[in-house]
Amino acid sequence: MYPDSLQSNRMNMRTGYNIIFGRVVVLLLAGAAMLAAGGCEGRYIYTVPEQIAPAGGEVPVVVRLNRSEVGPFAPPLKDAPVQFRIDDGPVRAAYTDKEGYAAAMVPAPAKEGVYFMSVYTSDKNGRWACGFTPVYVCDKNRRIVAVDLETILSHKFGPADDAKAALGKVAENANIVYLTKRSPAEYRSIRAGLKARGLPDGALLTWQRQYWYVDNTRQIPRMVVEDRLVNQLAGLKQTFPLFDTAICDTDLAARTFVTAGLQVIVLGSEKVSVSGPKVTLCKTWSELADK
Repeated sequence: MYPDSLQSNRMNMRTGYNIIFGRVVVLLLAGAAMLAAGGCEGRYIYTVPEQIAPAGGEVPVVVRLNRSEVGPFAPPLKDAPVQFRIDDGPVRAAYTDKEGYAAAMVPAPAKEGVYFMSVYTSDKNGRWACGFTPVYVCDKNRRIVAVDLETILSHKFGPADDAKAALGKVAENANIVYLTKRSPAEYRSIRAGLKARGLPDGALLTWQRQYWYVDNTRQIPRMVVEDRLVNQLAGLKQTFPLFDTAICDTDLAARTFVTAGLQVIVLGSEKVSVSGPKVTLCKTWSELADK
């Protein structure tokens, strides 16, 4: 069970405030939760990506726990107990592996909406450390449309109001997810930008890509290539059968979407190397809105 102080903080977190309890500071980043916890055990960093889950189903959650030390060094925290919970649902638990990763299948609420998932642990002195992230719970029988975030942030395809109108029309019949290669540290400003433009709300997911980092826990530092925190398009499509369409403006993105079996709308006049019934070209947001 959650300690009383943590339960209270989870409720307060819904208002978007930063919470301080004991010697733990919890910061909600609207895309990945990073946590710093003080004490004799050092400072901890939680990486908790945003999630999208089917209503009444389960979502595979992978998080990473590091110890923040001097300078850029953040060695993974291994064999640490981690518990997962979405809203007031059942608790799932796992231990971090030697790279600091922990994974669990976490039950999602039966009703659609945006919830918070808490991921927490405690050190041997009983101090609690917790990270939070949004979970978008969607009906499996409702369409999902992916949008390359860079396409949204570009002004090459007409005024911002045109993008707002086009995606607003899309959102009438589908849930939208935004795919990005940007750092989770930027997610707060990204969400502020989406809101300022009046664009539909939706989960921020990481593009299918690898994450590179230097492992300094050995005598000889080594480069590690990881992909366990990356949302894979194939898995998303398997979970949501009606995930059928994507919007982008580059050849690379178009090819990736087509490979994942999606219908692709390519904005702009860039020549794309893929063609056929799965690819539609639109010069502007206005043209997309008319389709």
